[in-house]
Amino acid sequence: MNMKKIFMFSLILSIALIQTFFPGPVKTDASSNEWWNRKWYYRVPVVVSSQSEVGEALITVSLKPKEILSKLRVNGTFDFNSIRVIGLDNGDLKELPFNLNFENESLVENFEKGIDKWKLKPLIITWLSNESVGGGKSLCFRKATRSYISIYLPVDVETLEKQSIVSFWGKGNYTATLKDLTMPIELGHVEVSSSKYQRHFFYYDKRKISRKRPYGLFISPKDYVTVNYLDEIAFSKEKVTISWLVKNLKSGEERKYYIYFDIAEHGAKEGKLHMEIKGPKANLKASIGEPEGFRVVIEEPKVKTLTGNVTLKVKTLDNLSNIANVTCKLNCYGKCNSGTSLKMKPSREGFWVTTWNTAETVGDGLQKVSVRAVETDGRESYADVYFWVRNVQFKETVNLKPNTTTFRFAVIGDNRPGSAGDPQPEIFLQILKAINKVKPDMVFNTGDIVYSGDLEQYIDFKRVTSILRKPMYIARGNHEVMIGAKGQENYEYFFGDPYYSFNYGNSHFIILNANIIGHLYSVDEQQISWLKRDLERSKSFEHIFVFIHQPIYPFAHGLENKAVEATLREIMLKYHVTAVFQGHEHMCYIKEINSVKSIITGGAGAELDPQYPSKTLFFHFTMVQVNGSKVDISIHKPLVLEVINPKGNRVVTDKNEIKIEGRTQPFAELIINGEKVDVKKTGYFSHSIHLSKGMNKVSVKSKFSGEEIERELLIIYKPPIKVLIPEEIYSEEKIKLTVTSEGKPVNGALVMLGDIKASTNLNGETEIKIPPIKEEKETVLLVTKMGYSDYVAPIKIKVSMGIKGPLQTLILVAITIVAVSLFTGYKLRSKRKKKGKTQV
Repeated sequence: MNMKKIFMFSLILSIALIQTFFPGPVKTDASSNEWWNRKWYYRVPVVVSSQSEVGEALITVSLKPKEILSKLRVNGTFDFNSIRVIGLDNGDLKELPFNLNFENESLVENFEKGIDKWKLKPLIITWLSNESVGGGKSLCFRKATRSYISIYLPVDVETLEKQSIVSFWGKGNYTATLKDLTMPIELGHVEVSSSKYQRHFFYYDKRKISRKRPYGLFISPKDYVTVNYLDEIAFSKEKVTISWLVKNLKSGEERKYYIYFDIAEHGAKEGKLHMEIKGPKANLKASIGEPEGFRVVIEEPKVKTLTGNVTLKVKTLDNLSNIANVTCKLNCYGKCNSGTSLKMKPSREGFWVTTWNTAETVGDGLQKVSVRAVETDGRESYADVYFWVRNVQFKETVNLKPNTTTFRFAVIGDNRPGSAGDPQPEIFLQILKAINKVKPDMVFNTGDIVYSGDLEQYIDFKRVTSILRKPMYIARGNHEVMIGAKGQENYEYFFGDPYYSFNYGNSHFIILNANIIGHLYSVDEQQISWLKRDLERSKSFEHIFVFIHQPIYPFAHGLENKAVEATLREIMLKYHVTAVFQGHEHMCYIKEINSVKSIITGGAGAELDPQYPSKTLFFHFTMVQVNGSKVDISIHKPLVLEVINPKGNRVVTDKNEIKIEGRTQPFAELIINGEKVDVKKTGYFSHSIHLSKGMNKVSVKSKFSGEEIERELLIIYKPPIKVLIPEEIYSEEKIKLTVTSEGKPVNGALVMLGDIKASTNLNGETEIKIPPIKEEKETVLLVTKMGYSDYVAPIKIKVSMGIKGPLQTLILVAITIVAVSLFTGYKLRSKRKKKGKTQV
């Protein structure tokens, strides 16, 4: 081979190798993975075809977002701002401009022109701006206080019932919330945090709407510096139309487009302004395909009600890279820091599989399974499935462990929070953790698990109790039905039957309900008849345990119907009931009455009641150990500590003193910053601390019998700023401001009056020149310096009258004197003229 051939061969080989390691551009279409932006999770294909040649035409498709998410089996809220359209434009594949419109949209007409429609607060300054979306005016607002404050627009119930989504254009830093005007019931909300106009959307919960209640759209600024904008508020149904232009479509050609989207839980996307896209109508055919995307698909059981051992199968679809891991949790609420973890393993069929025994992990009622899949490149996908577990609530009585004679169970009661808006008490969570340590086979709750029976309260209860590793069975309390039939409905939605029985080994368990609508604090005849039949069938069991909220054997407060109370006592005695566990009275009391052990266990987190003796007041749970024919009942008093005030471990205040309030065991030693603090008989404590400027570390310790719990708080004290300003401020004048704090001048403070900025000198003084205005104006005065609490206040600027001060006063006096003199002279001349005429 000559040198020329060798050179050519080497060159060809080199080019081939270069192309191998550095491939050139690859022609692709929208269906290939290269067009999956890793920030986008889901998409819907749209095929457009025409029977004739089309130069340019408008294509419009309708979508139902909830229906799409349902097909994908994706949980979450559709993020309308995430929508993108990908397709061909002049032969190149790219993101296309589009219009997004809601069908049946109801725009709030001219809301910005009639500010009188808004219920304004005096410390929120509002005005109209030409900076808007639709060409009219937008509502601008800014708060003039450091406190929480809002304005609201009343919304009629008929509109809320017809629609399901609130949308508006806005920018700034505020929260928009749709809620009840007088009760703490929120229907939905969205956070606004953007420096340019963006369209914001949120769904609201129509299940919470009542025709008898008033509602409003509340707008709450989150700071006092940002100028906020709001425009084009609308209420609409969920169905949307998406329109874009198609170009150069040949006769008989089919072209595929993709509508990409995401859910809000993956992070809100930046929205786009209205795009007016107009094109000629053409005889086009558009067909929508099945939605695609990276998702976890849970193979749901054929039956929704499950019992015993359950196998869960999960598939991951349309992922971009390999799956690194799939995890599963039972009853994971909130941020999924709790819940029972289940191990998932990959199977040959392409599923991830887990199996567990529902009778040993969850109680009867609604249960939630949360699945999380993670790709090797870090993308995550989630899915939830809800199902009903029924292991004991059958017409026929079942035995969960027929051959056992040795087991243990825990009993708690009255864990509810102190008000409707409060979360479950921290003490309750601490008691549940203590129960987990002793590892019972079951947990029973004697009721008052929520404050009033609202749906969100039950969800919060499920969130906290998800740390339990064993099933819980509940006797309904009076607080569960404080809101009436709706509370009862919510309870049964989560927990099922209000009364039932089951067997466990050599023992029989009965759950009673003394809180039936129309029979509060009592038990009706139907339930009493059922109880007699149930006990008659269960006489052969060694032990019978009964659970009820209001005590049959009260210390002070039992059933309201004393005849029913007496009847139930007779039944307990006749059928040799081993023990009756009760709540309602916030204390602990054990007594044996006619061979029946009566236990009142009402100390799982609600406030302890000072009307009872000190020896009965402490936070606790009850443990029962069954060993054959022997039953041992013991009271556990775990060390607990809850700081009620301040809320949170890091607090900023402008007060030089703070009150530390909370609860612990009444018998515990409480120490705050090294100083012993008295604890009341109910476990409540209160102690005031003087603060130094800046950071203050506060240690709250509870100690008993060698055990200790500590909460560390960081309290940041920023002294308040005071500002001396003129009583009246006029435009075109120079005003002097003096800034002090704790009686001393504040040097270097930033002073902002609207758009005007200045800073104070060593004496805490500064001067500001007020610009000219045509009419009286309200603005915000802000004075700020690091290490101090900001001063914020509304300021009125009046239109300049020209000359001001003492000279203005002298001129006004002179004008008055001249006017009086002229008037007096006129009167004298008039009298003289009349006198002269009379003489003639």
